[in-house]
Order: sequence, then structure tokens, then C-alpha cells
Amino acid sequence: MALGLWDDVAKANEVAMRVVNLHAGAEGHPPAAWGHYAHRTEYAYFQQGRRGDAGKMLQTCRQLINPSLAWSTATPTVSPRHGPRPPCSRKD
Repeated sequence: MALGLWDDVAKANEVAMRVVNLHAGAEGHPPAAWGHYAHRTEYAYFQQGRRGDAGKMLQTCRQLINPSLAWSTATPTVSPRHGPRPPCSRKD
């Protein structure tokens, strides 16, 4: 992460999240509002003083977590394209 270059960090991770969610949507997966890109974007927002934007990201994460967990538990644990899903993403 480019410490101190918060505008660049925020923009790069916003773009990355859009790309990931476009691909996820094309494959029938729900959008993700957490993970590597989201964490770095939110951190950059706080560093920029954009508390409102960081709060919106957290709210979006809260709204999407249950549908994503439901999708995750309703799908097979082995994908022909991606192989087995890690145990941490399954609800056993």
C-alpha cells in the first residue's frame, strides 16, 4: 500500500472492487463489499478524513453479508473452474 498517497490508494482499490464485482456478477455470484480491496479502500477513506464514505462501506458490507453467506452455503463446495472452496467460506 502506498502509505501517504491516500488518493491513489482509494482510487486504485475502488477500481479493483468494481472489476471484481463485475466478474462476480457475470458468474452469478453476489457482490462483495469486504476483503482486501474493501479494507484498503476504507482505510484510505479514514486517512483522507472521509468518515462518511467509510461508514457507507461498512453499511454496505452489513447489508450484503447475509445474502452472500446464503449463496455460499447453497452452492457446491467444489467448483469445476475454481476447485474446492476453502473451509473458512463454508458453513459446516
